[in-house]
Parts: sequence; C-alpha cells; structure tokens
Amino acid sequence: TSWDLAAAPRVVWLGSPATEHYLEPLAADLGRLHTRTGARVTLISGPGSNPRLASIDHLVDRVPWSLSTVATALSEADVAIGPLDDTAYARGKCAYKLLQYAATGLPMVASPVGANALALERFDGVAVAVGGDWTEALEAVITESAARREARGRQGIAAVAEHYSFEAWSPHWRAAVLG
Repeated sequence: TSWDLAAAPRVVWLGSPATEHYLEPLAADLGRLHTRTGARVTLISGPGSNPRLASIDHLVDRVPWSLSTVATALSEADVAIGPLDDTAYARGKCAYKLLQYAATGLPMVASPVGANALALERFDGVAVAVGGDWTEALEAVITESAARREARGRQGIAAVAEHYSFEAWSPHWRAAVLG
C-alpha cells in the first residue's frame, strides 16, 4: 500500500534453489547497486546459502519460502527482479514469478524472455535484455518518484485482473469444458 522506499531499497527475487542460477549473472550488477544506493536483496527461496552467490552474501537476506512468509517478504520489497537466460528452456517458462510480483503491486525489472516479454509490457515493467545492465535498470526504478512506482504497481495489479485472473479466463475455461 506504500511505494515509498525503505531506508535501504529492497530488491526481491522469488524462486527456488534450483532456479537461483538465474541470479548468478546479476551478482556484479547487484553489488554495484548496493554500493550506489545501499540496496539489499531479499531472496525468497530455500534455506541455506548458495556458494555460487557468495560474492553478494553481504547484501542478501534469505527468507525461506513458506505460505506464512512469502506475502510479508514481497510486501516489504521496493522492486522485484525476474532474470532469465535466453535458452529454449527459459523461453518455455511461464511468467508466473512476474504474475506474483504484479499481483502484489511491485514494480519489476525482468528479462523479456518467452512469456515474460508480454507480461512486462502489460505490467509496465522494465525489460533488461540478456547481458544488459541490471544496475542501471534497477537504479532507474529505485530513483523514480513514489508516484511513478505506484503507477507501475497499480498497472500490474490491474493487468493481472484483466488478463490472468479466473474471472478473465472463466468464459474460455467454461467453453472448453462445457463445449
């Protein structure tokens, strides 16, 4: 309900230990963002640390995913990230992570790979091409006015309702099931 920044801006990533490898290429960018803005990263994932992300351990706060923690962790964030590589597997993934971010009103920065491309457009997210500059993109969102971050967040909420909700898809589902 507030798009004012925390004292130290909070970047969030939601995933599982099996998909944390998508964060590895961002480690240096996240380190630069931390140096420039004081931003910290919340990883909502499995417990424990990931040795492949050791270079950013000092700016990462891990929250083990559970039904009782995920909503609070997302609500405490300022901007969400959704990096992917441009592989056949990643292009086949759905934009579920971005849908969760948008449903909570989070401005987002993500890779426009596969279904993420259309989702980013609908959610007023910022796209970073594979190999692009995540520091600049994240810093741009962090330094936007609270009103602009709110507009991004509200656009995401509205787009989830319009394009991805049960209400939006129930006529299609009913037609498929009932003929």
